[in-house]
Amino acid sequence: MFTYDLWQDWIRPGRSDGYYLRVGRAVTVVGCLLAIGTAFIAGSYQNLMDYIQALFSFFNAPLFAIFILGLFWKRMSGPAGWTGLIAGTVAAVAVDALVRAGVIAVSSQAGSFIGASAAFVFGIAVSVVVTIATAPKPESELVGLTWAMTPRDRMNVREDGESAWWQSPVVLGVIVLVLTLALYLIFI
Repeated sequence: MFTYDLWQDWIRPGRSDGYYLRVGRAVTVVGCLLAIGTAFIAGSYQNLMDYIQALFSFFNAPLFAIFILGLFWKRMSGPAGWTGLIAGTVAAVAVDALVRAGVIAVSSQAGSFIGASAAFVFGIAVSVVVTIATAPKPESELVGLTWAMTPRDRMNVREDGESAWWQSPVVLGVIVLVLTLALYLIFI
């Protein structure tokens, strides 16, 4: 993915297949080394669940914040997305470091929750500030990408004019509730 989607398309286009094969092999080696380093980091946590929750607070919370903001706010800009994502990640890592150092006296799970909350809030705040300071995209480029710019008739309608059942939020919500109730009754 890195070699063909990023390196070939954006960094070094127009090279031979052998070149991209070598780049792919080098990236694989680097990825393996990073995985080994990550294993050592994971070993410093009390258990694997604490580590996974910390990672979720580092990456998922700010990503979710940026995604939701970009989906519903047509003014959101690309630079705001990146800076908000980085700010949210830094906020969550800072909270994790404070929890692990004992400055914030809570459990690891609670620290991950606080970190995710900080990541969400800082991600949104930085994104809003950067968006206000950058030029907006033309509205014609946002059709189909943001909720506000997508015509309502395009949201849940097929080409033949009929609404597909699997595109209806009401139908999907009822299915999820029925499945949840069924699984609850099975496993109580």
